[in-house]
Amino acid sequence: MKKFLIFFLLLFLKAPAQKQSVLVYFHTRWCAVCRSQDKILKESHLDEKSKNIRFIAINPETDRESIHIFGKEFKYLSNGMGGIHEIIYFANGNKPPVYPYWVLFSPEGKIIFRYEGILKKEILSQIVR
Repeated sequence: MKKFLIFFLLLFLKAPAQKQSVLVYFHTRWCAVCRSQDKILKESHLDEKSKNIRFIAINPETDRESIHIFGKEFKYLSNGMGGIHEIIYFANGNKPPVYPYWVLFSPEGKIIFRYEGILKKEILSQIVR
C-alpha cells in the first residue's frame, strides 16, 4: 500500500512539470458498480494509451497513508471501525462520496471534470485523447 501512495504522490508532483493532466478513479471493494467499471478499465488499457494524461485509482476506504499534494496534507480519517481518506472530500467538494467517482485534474491541480458513475470505454478514450 505504501508503494502505491508514494506513486500517487509522485504522480501528482510530476504531472505539472510534464504538463500532464491526472485522471483519478475513486472506487471501493464493496461497490458492485465499481466492479463493472473495473472490467471496462481492463478492456480499455487506459494507462497504456495516453501520453497527455496520467491515470490512477484510489480506494479511499483502505488507502491510509497521508498524501501531500497541491500544498496540502490529506489524511485517512479513522472512525474506530474503519474510515475514509479525506482526499475524496477534496476531490468531490466536501460532499459524501459516491462510487465510482472520477476527477480530472489539470497539470496545475485544478479540477476540470467530475463524474459519478460508470465511464464507458468510448468516453474514456475521448478523455485520454
